[in-house]
Amino acid sequence: MAWPWNRRPHSRPQPKTDAPTAPDLNSIRPEDWVGTDSARHQRLVRDQFAATARRYLRHIPIAEDVVALYFCLLDPRTPLWAKGVAAAALAYFILPTDALPDLLPLIGLSDDVAILSAALTTLSTQITPEHRARAQAFLRDEHILDTSP
Repeated sequence: MAWPWNRRPHSRPQPKTDAPTAPDLNSIRPEDWVGTDSARHQRLVRDQFAATARRYLRHIPIAEDVVALYFCLLDPRTPLWAKGVAAAALAYFILPTDALPDLLPLIGLSDDVAILSAALTTLSTQITPEHRARAQAFLRDEHILDTSP
């Protein structure tokens, strides 16, 4: 006896030839999008971070912690998940597109401070005294804040 669910169609439907195909994930390489000059990328990120730090870190109370977060990101001993959190928070701080424009007095930096505070809370165990010492030296050498005790 042939049950309806056992019946096979007489002809199988043919796939459309003009249908879009999904990209092969093995063929997508980050180098195709961002390039291969990692020294140039590091220099650009460092310069952009320093410029943003000079402009805005004087106005937020967690300036030393933000710079320590930056040095935590650069540390090769930091786990990959922590680098991802730090990179996302610092990218939000550095990039000119914001939920609230930074030019608005007082409230302009509040969204940045909220994102950075959440990242600092998440990564508090990953930030070492070495990161904090490098942050103090950076703030002192760049003349951003007076970090002397």
